[in-house]
Amino acid sequence: MPSPTERPNTDYTKRNNIRRIVKIACAPLLYKVLVEKRDLAGELVRDAQGKKVLEEIPLQDATSAQLFNHYRHNVTNYEEAIDLIKQSQNGYISDKQVKWCSAASAEVVMAVLRTEHEITLEKYFELESDFQDIIEAAQTNNLFDIIQLIRQSVGNAVESTLQKSLIRANNSRNTYRNENNLQRCKLYLIDDTVNHEDDLSVIRERVNIVLKQRGTNKLAEAWAKLTDWESSEVIELFKREGLIRDLKKLE
Repeated sequence: MPSPTERPNTDYTKRNNIRRIVKIACAPLLYKVLVEKRDLAGELVRDAQGKKVLEEIPLQDATSAQLFNHYRHNVTNYEEAIDLIKQSQNGYISDKQVKWCSAASAEVVMAVLRTEHEITLEKYFELESDFQDIIEAAQTNNLFDIIQLIRQSVGNAVESTLQKSLIRANNSRNTYRNENNLQRCKLYLIDDTVNHEDDLSVIRERVNIVLKQRGTNKLAEAWAKLTDWESSEVIELFKREGLIRDLKKLE
């Protein structure tokens, strides 16, 4: 883990100087939560060298305290910053300086997450624009235009985003994976509707309902209500057609 860069005679009694030395040290761990492992008695598990053993838990299962501690100790160079301040102050660090280091670690983590969230939204709105073109084509009663737009969206937007943007934005794997899984499923259902429905009012209704869904499970439930399928069967269809993918398999 890289150490903070020390400036000569830096005054760490000033908060901004502490902000400058706290940085992201291990970005991939933003999406892996590591916590201290405990045995059945609740005691910390240590290795042969006496160091605490860490174990990974699902992001959605982590408490706020676990997330904060993980981000502070494993994602940023918080501990190295603490050591640097102590070295510059003959082994002393005040409670206020520790708090400033904690706050700085939270700030740098939130800055990275905000940037990746903005990238995700930008890609999503690009796809949403393509879907809006499909709806407009449906309203013109021109099935040829609908089919062409769907093929264009699948060929250009979704696959390009998946193969290029997703892999380059490695750190936002979970968000991008879920969003692109959802878009593939939406396009599949829209394509299926266009190819098997002759009634344009039905096409419009189904396309609008599909596009409004914000999650794969919600999409499956909505589709089940439009058909005689169960939502679990719709999910199985998505998996069978390869629409729900694990990003690790693409790397």
